[in-house]
Amino acid sequence: SSNDDDDDVIDVKCVEEERHDVSKGDYIAFTYSVNDNDDDDNNDDENTETFQVLNVKNPTSFTVKRQKSNNNNNNKNDNIHTIISKINKDATSFSKLKIPQKISFLSLSECL
Repeated sequence: SSNDDDDDVIDVKCVEEERHDVSKGDYIAFTYSVNDNDDDDNNDDENTETFQVLNVKNPTSFTVKRQKSNNNNNNKNDNIHTIISKINKDATSFSKLKIPQKISFLSLSECL
């Protein structure tokens, strides 16, 4: 039996001689065209898929898990194989994302 969570895990390999600069836990985004045609005049429709780095295998490959997004209506029903195909066709790079994190701390007066 297949686990849905495992279906959204993929291996990423950099092109020859390129190294990634990601660490376990980082979030990255691939941007690709949502148009299936090759019309250069209509290149404005882009989509972004967000992944979290699960494991860094070596300087040129790593494993990521697709993040579910409620605000991304273009591809929420696409399976991971469709997403991989679109990324392989149109995405030439990825971007590291900075995710805000809430940090709790004591006030200065509480520390004294």
